[in-house]
Amino acid sequence: MLRGWLTDVEAEERRLSEEFKLLERDLKAVLPGLGYEIEEPAPAGEAAPDNVVALPKPLK
Repeated sequence: MLRGWLTDVEAEERRLSEEFKLLERDLKAVLPGLGYEIEEPAPAGEAAPDNVVALPKPLK
């Protein structure tokens, strides 16, 4: 029973991950037309640009 739930949850997580990737792709395509752009995060070890504000991590 629990093993079946775990399998279902993992399958749902994979499906949602793929949907999120598609939504992110669509958002990146639409935002420039609206006058916005998405900045990619700075690589590890590099400082963020001055115009980027770090937000706290969400509480779980």
